[in-house]
Formats: sequence, C-alpha cells, structure tokens
Amino acid sequence: MDSLTEGLMLARTYWYILATMALTLAVVFWWDQVRYFFMRLGVWFPLAGTIASESRKPHIRSRETDGVVWYKSEEALCARFYAHYISFTKDAAFFDKCADYLNKADERGRRPKSLPMWIGTIILVLLEAYIFSLVLVPFMDNRVSSNQAIFAAWGLAIMIAVILVTVTHMMGWEIHRNALLKKARTWYENARRDHSAKALKPSGRIDLDRTYEDNDEPEYIQIVNRVPHNASVRGGWVLTVVAVTLITIFAVGAYWIRSLTINELETGQVNNSPFTQQGGLDSGGTMSLFDLPQEAQNDGQAADERANSEILSARIQAYKTTFAILSVIFVGIQIVGVMVGFFRSFAGKQSKDAAKFIGRFNSAEEFAAYYEQKRERIAADAQAALDALHQRIEQRHVLAGSDGSGFMRGTFDHYVRMRRLNKYRDRLGDEKQRLELEREHAARAVAATPHPAPQAPATAPAAHAEAAPMPDPAPASETESLIAGLGDLTLYSEQELLEIAKELGIDAALLQRKQKVQAAIARARGGHAGGVA
Repeated sequence: MDSLTEGLMLARTYWYILATMALTLAVVFWWDQVRYFFMRLGVWFPLAGTIASESRKPHIRSRETDGVVWYKSEEALCARFYAHYISFTKDAAFFDKCADYLNKADERGRRPKSLPMWIGTIILVLLEAYIFSLVLVPFMDNRVSSNQAIFAAWGLAIMIAVILVTVTHMMGWEIHRNALLKKARTWYENARRDHSAKALKPSGRIDLDRTYEDNDEPEYIQIVNRVPHNASVRGGWVLTVVAVTLITIFAVGAYWIRSLTINELETGQVNNSPFTQQGGLDSGGTMSLFDLPQEAQNDGQAADERANSEILSARIQAYKTTFAILSVIFVGIQIVGVMVGFFRSFAGKQSKDAAKFIGRFNSAEEFAAYYEQKRERIAADAQAALDALHQRIEQRHVLAGSDGSGFMRGTFDHYVRMRRLNKYRDRLGDEKQRLELEREHAARAVAATPHPAPQAPATAPAAHAEAAPMPDPAPASETESLIAGLGDLTLYSEQELLEIAKELGIDAALLQRKQKVQAAIARARGGHAGGVA
C-alpha cells in the first residue's frame, strides 16, 4: 500500500511539472491573446473595472474635434483598446516588405519553432537531465528522505534542462548565422575576382520599413545588412564552444559518477561474498564424518570465488555499458537540439518578426484580410465598451439632474482617426522642419560664396512677403517630399485629405489625384487598400 501511495504521489508530481511547463509555453506563444483577454477582463470587471471606475469619476471634457466632445474617461478607455488595435494595422504592402526582408536575408521558407516542437525538445532534455540528477542528489545530502530526493532531483533537472536547451538552441543559431556570412563572403570573393565587388560595408538603416533601400545592392551586401556580425564581417564560435564544453562536462561527468558508484558497489560485494566458508568444523569444533577433505573444500571455494568474480565482472561491464549508452543518448539529444536550432532559427535582425507576421499566410490578400478582421473585432469590442461607458455617464447625468446631451458623442472610429491624424501631423511637422533647415543651410551656403550675388532677387521676395501675408508656396520638390511622408493616401477619408492639405498649404486636388493613383496601383497589384497605417 505504501509503494502504491508513493507511486501515485510521484505520478501527481510529474503531472504538475509537465502541466506547468505546457501552460507556461502556451502563455509565451499566445501572449498577445492572453494579454488582450485580461485587458478586456479588466475593462468589464464589475465594480473595479475600467468602465465601472471611470463612470464614477468626475467627467471632464478633454477636447472637441469636428463637433465630437470627448471626456477624459472616454479617451482613457479607447486608449486601452487602441494599444492592441495598432498592433494589427498591417496591410498587403507590409506583407511584401516582410517577404522582401526574408528573401534578402536568404531566410525565406524557414519557420520558427512551433509549440509542439518546443514541448518535445524540453521533455526530452528534461527526462535525460532528471535521470542524471538522480545520480547527483544522493551525494548532495544523504540525510534527505525519498520524497525530498525526488523534488531535489526535479529541481536540479529543470536547471540542467534550461541550461542545455538554451545553449543548444544558441549553438544552432550561431552555426546558421555563420553559414549565411560565409555564403556572403564567398559571393564577395567571387565578385572581387571579377573586379565588380563593392566594399563589404553594411548599412545600419535597413529594417522592415526600409527594406527596399538596398534593392540595387549585391546579394552579399543585402545579407550583411540584415545578419549581425563582427567588425571583419565574419561570424564567431563563442556560443558553440560554450555549448560543446557544457555538453561534454555533463556527458563525461554523468558517466564518471555512475562508474564510481558501481565500483563502490563492486568493492562491497567482494568483501561480503556469500561464498566465503569457514573451515570444515561443526558447531562444536570437531570434524564431521560427512565433511569433505580440506583440499576439496579449498577447490570448491576457489571455484565459487571464480564464479562470483565472473558474475560481478559481467554485471559491472553491463552497468558501465548502460551508462555509456545513456551518455551517448544524452549527447544525441543535444545534437537534436542543435539541429532544431539550426533549421528553425533566424539569423536576420528582424527575420523572426517578419516570419512571425507572414509565416502562416499564403498570399498578401490572405494576410490583409486576416488583419482587417482582427481590427474589426477589436474595434467592435472597443465600441461596445465605449457604449456601456456612455450609458453609465448618461445615467449619472440624469441622477444628478445635469444636462449631458446636446453634442455628438465620440466613437472608437473617431478616436482612431484622431490618433492617426495627430501622428501624421507630427510627422509632417518634422518633415517641414527638415525642409526649412535645408533651406537655411542652402541660403547660408549661397551667402558664403565669394562671388557677389545680385541684389534684385534678394529684394523681390521681401516685397512679395510684405504684399502677401500667406507664406510662399512650397516648391514642387518639397511638395512631393511632404506628400511622400504621408505614406498610403488611400487610408484617409475625403475630409481628412482636406485637413491635411490645409495643414500643408498645398492643393487638395493634388492629394486627391495622388490618392486615386495609389488606389489604382493597389487594385492592379491585388493589394488591400483599406485599413490604417
């Protein structure tokens, strides 16, 4: 009964450990969904949630935009959903950028480690580490009970597994990174022999958003722009040396400790051999008529000792062979971990993010449709929460006898457009400031030239400035630069384009024409023109 109870406790312990590990990995893999779930729970939670707490606060008007009045509580609620909404503002153009980044890093088609692969790898290493830790625990403290020894063995096994899984994965990543850099240097050396090589100097500007900037560069430059390397544009083997050293120490150490344990057992069995006999005397110290002669007894004892020695030798060899096989299995599991790290890792600086975005989609249209669906779902959840807050605010106005009506209430779509316009106004302000600085630098360069400049052109703009209170229209090149800073114009409504044109001081019809051209290009490419940038 005691052995059955101990077995059940052991099985329960294993189940708890495996369940905790699986739950932890699931939370890590689906962290965005878990975070959004708890955010919604915090919004709708009775009494202490965002809706309940914000509805009890004094309602202070924050701003009024296009006839829509916003309370601070409403903006705080929308901001919580907007933090998740903005992470899904991806379109077909972003899919193309991710695909281009992976192609140039020579990592298109690679997939990150899936959850089942992570669980399988960790379980293999954990079981092997647990078997090894069972050998170490008795030497750590021989006063512990069996249950304490089991928990100590699992704790030690988890530590060993964390170390080994990490170093083997990083070793596989380093081998893959070095292979890409070796390929780039091979292409570079071939170009040098053809006298067509460019300097092997990477650009620090390349990322997912600016992946098209090196379209005209050779393939080896495109790789080194995305793969981390040292000053000589080569890889390193530090992680590999660390991993091999740790694996060797664990494998050799496990075999050595097990062998010493068996040697100790062998010595004890030899000293307490059951075949050892005490002479031919009976209990009274006299010879029996049925006893064998002393010579025959000596021969029999020698045969028994020889048989015992052969049995012990065979058993010791079996033990040591088993331990050697266990060490080989341990090394084999680590090699599997290295291979998984090699084939399922990404050496590019942002390749893992790019593969995570587009990995499960077959086309840009499928990618854009998925993200549009996610945005619509978050927008619907946000609007439902905002309506609930509006209702509570109105109820409080009614109970207080105050008038909270007579103006338009904001929606989550209004909030998104407001945040988007503010972002692009900031971007346009930075762009206008940059252009003004370029003008100042150009004017200073002209003033610093030794050639005398004619005075007539200098007085004409001054007279023009006195006659017209409005600033001079921007040159065509500056106008094009400002419009390019807006990005995808198909994301804006007609009213938003009018506001942007007024902000920039350019013709609204020009923006509308640019919008139509971009929409036509998107339709021709089969891209998705909707969404928010």
